Amino acid sequence: MESKSSYTQSRREISELREHVVQIEALLAYVLLITVGLFVASSLAGSVPALIWLAPAVALAGWQSVLRVTNPSSDIRDRLSWAATFGGFAGGAAGAAADIFTGGLSAGQGTALGMAGGAAVGGAFGKWIQSWGRRDELMERGAAFKFLYEKEKRSPRPIDIDHALDQEIPRFDINRDGRWWYKRADLEKFLIAIE
Repeated sequence: MESKSSYTQSRREISELREHVVQIEALLAYVLLITVGLFVASSLAGSVPALIWLAPAVALAGWQSVLRVTNPSSDIRDRLSWAATFGGFAGGAAGAAADIFTGGLSAGQGTALGMAGGAAVGGAFGKWIQSWGRRDELMERGAAFKFLYEKEKRSPRPIDIDHALDQEIPRFDINRDGRWWYKRADLEKFLIAIE
């Protein structure tokens, strides 16, 4: 007979798998929509030249609204997705401004420069932006262990991670199923205390 904790774990994994399937469907629909939009923009480029530069910027700007499932966490994905989003926002804004101020003579240079600048900002700060507002998020023990393990490299002394998670950092059994959860803020507070 399956234990309660393994049953709960299986249900959680099935739920996460469903989220990923829905994410793939949403991304496919978004790519299809953007492909059609770019085709239409290229066909109208003769009458509205700005569309050929602004359409990709709009596509990139909307990327974060579609990319919702972010588990497991990935610094590279966070940086790339925010580089695309900021590149699209900055590219669209810069391109529109350049076309307005030059009467359409900029040939997309403002959009290209805006995309490059926005991508650089998004890539540099994407990890920080993604974790912004998550200080009160709860992490399971495995995620908390990984969080401390990654930070241990910068610690002046080795950390006994198991002891810290079992004895020093407040923990919660929120589902009463034997799984421990930790607040990100408590983990960060522990790291500050040992410095």
